[in-house]
Amino acid sequence: MKEKKTVACVVLGVSLVSLITVIVAAFAQSIDLLADEHVEYGGVTLGAFLLGTAFTVVFCVNKKHSFAVNLSLAITVVTYCVISLIAFAVSDVIEYGYSSVDSGYLATALTLVVSTALTFGAWMYLTLIKKKEESAPAEQTSEKSE
Repeated sequence: MKEKKTVACVVLGVSLVSLITVIVAAFAQSIDLLADEHVEYGGVTLGAFLLGTAFTVVFCVNKKHSFAVNLSLAITVVTYCVISLIAFAVSDVIEYGYSSVDSGYLATALTLVVSTALTFGAWMYLTLIKKKEESAPAEQTSEKSE
């Protein structure tokens, strides 16, 4: 059990670093896209940046109602990125074809999805382990008193 907990801690740390890195990259990419007059991509990338930032800040700060809030924000980030990827894939294939802007947004959105899912999954696993560890001593003391 200790090995799984260690692996989950490492995954959580690495995914948080990846999440923060992709948020910074999304911000830089959105500014660049807006400056190059790719407003649709810049706006969507800025939206991904804002959602990713909200998830990261709330994930690190929130102590009350953490499961519901973290789950809803994780689902929001993943859904937003998947829907935007599908929308851009359909519109670009029909109109323009494949471009470097597509690949940049694809990399940002997929990294954001994976990092968010790994962060939430590792955190949830560690939370479940902690609850089991807290309930185990309580059960042992009640068995000893009987």
